[in-house]
Amino acid sequence: MIWLSSRSPEQLADQQYSTVVLRVVVNKHRQIVQGELIDTASAQTLRFKNWRGLIQALSRWLKNQSPPADRSHLKSKQS
Repeated sequence: MIWLSSRSPEQLADQQYSTVVLRVVVNKHRQIVQGELIDTASAQTLRFKNWRGLIQALSRWLKNQSPPADRSHLKSKQS
């Protein structure tokens, strides 16, 4: 299990939230046979086979994401 640490409002403002849909086909042994990772913002679909393919598809998708917007100018105005 992955535990997410609590963050201050300033740290959360510096984050970028994205939504993806993960569709997988599993066999009777509960192994991933194939699947799709769908970016809801761009409708980009990455297809993969097995766990390794899922990890590679997620890695490719993350590399193609634009960095979070710089919001440092907002912090100085709020003070």
